[in-house]
Amino acid sequence: VMPGKEQRVRINIVNLNQLPDGESRAILFVEDIVGGFYIEHNIFLTIYALTISIASILIGILLEKKINQKVFVRITYVLLFISGLISILTNIF
Repeated sequence: VMPGKEQRVRINIVNLNQLPDGESRAILFVEDIVGGFYIEHNIFLTIYALTISIASILIGILLEKKINQKVFVRITYVLLFISGLISILTNIF
């Protein structure tokens, strides 16, 4: 937290079997944004990550239809390995 900045924390304690459905979660998310529980940087990162995730899923669906399943699985494992390696190296250095 930056000095002089207010920090808000929201804690919900619920039974995991009674979590709200998707629409209710979206409403809670919007309420939290309006209530100031998310800072602008976090909102930007969330939108950025969702955009990349959706694009990646769509590319994966297209590739799966066009290439052999064994090749697709190998490509997936190589990309997961590279992603993990980058994650480890950026946290170490």
